[in-house]
Amino acid sequence: MRCRLLAVLFAILPATFCLAQSPQLPSLDRDSTEAASSRSLTAEEMLKATRDQVNAMAARLAKGEGTDEEWLLLARSYLSLTEFDKAKDAAKHLIALHPKEIEPRLVLAEAQMSGVPHGQRLPSDFVATMHDILVIDAKNPAGLFYVGMDEAQGGHPSQARKLWTTLLDTLPKDDPRRADIVKRINALPKK
Repeated sequence: MRCRLLAVLFAILPATFCLAQSPQLPSLDRDSTEAASSRSLTAEEMLKATRDQVNAMAARLAKGEGTDEEWLLLARSYLSLTEFDKAKDAAKHLIALHPKEIEPRLVLAEAQMSGVPHGQRLPSDFVATMHDILVIDAKNPAGLFYVGMDEAQGGHPSQARKLWTTLLDTLPKDDPRRADIVKRINALPKK
């Protein structure tokens, strides 16, 4: 799915990438230098071109033309454009088509967390999505971590400990995240 997603991305956005990343050739002539720089896209033009391409893809997908990978690309594109409600809608569409797939749920969760300040209580829709992920895959690291965090924030240290211990069991022994998880477990109240 990821390889096809990259192929779709490069098929949809080639003009923007080519124009934005084309190197400026050295020139001895001032007029040709000005002409070359006039062909470069400004950041605003690149953003507008990207938005136009995303809007065109959304319109095509809304007509039923396109692939599942394009729906996922659309959701991720909306995330990068900070259009979180549209990202949620695109991810939910793909979830409806493939209710047992985790990747669209992870994109949905990212959109649900966008704009939530660090240290705040996890949003309920985000936690519900993480619970759904654990129903599909009981050892999903993101689901275990965030549902554990919700349990810790909700005053349920034994549930948080259980989830984070399961997470430790699923991570490779050399995973750098293990130290943080152990620290979180040790910081939980003993009750």
